[in-house]
Amino acid sequence: MRYLLLAAVAVLALPSCRPAGDAAKSGEAMAEGGALGATPTGKSGDPVAEEAENVVLPPGGFQQNGLSPPGEPEPLPTMIPAQFHGRWGLTAADCRGGAAAKGLLTIDDSRLVFYESQGVLDRIDSNTPPNRLVANFGFRGEGMTWERVETLTLAGGRLERRPDPIADQAGPAEALTYSRCPG
Repeated sequence: MRYLLLAAVAVLALPSCRPAGDAAKSGEAMAEGGALGATPTGKSGDPVAEEAENVVLPPGGFQQNGLSPPGEPEPLPTMIPAQFHGRWGLTAADCRGGAAAKGLLTIDDSRLVFYESQGVLDRIDSNTPPNRLVANFGFRGEGMTWERVETLTLAGGRLERRPDPIADQAGPAEALTYSRCPG
């Protein structure tokens, strides 16, 4: 009787004695081991692992090419995108410079520079669509410091700047429209 029981156990164990590669290819390794049964789709095995086998990586991989793996959002830039760089004036006189340039805004990789203050980029919150940038800046000027989120939107040769309201303001901050200074 004991031999009959051992023989039955041996017969049941035979299907799991196949080489591991064969079982993994057919998606049956997990189901035969009894750890996990069939998925709701009727397939056995790990559907995520099976999907991963079919992914074709770009040459050099995702990170080397500045891409995000499928299903992950694109990383936000760490600098102000180049299309926003330059000198921007509220009026034509601002672009000429000098004492009358009180509405001049100069933008580089990490700063918004105004007549009497400047904001240093802290973080970018959004850059979608590509002509729009929402970022937090640490400002200083006239002996004070403050933080503020600025929204910059490009439309042709114009830049709309909308600062989020500061705590002591009653309503939303007014949008300012700048023109790109020549040359």
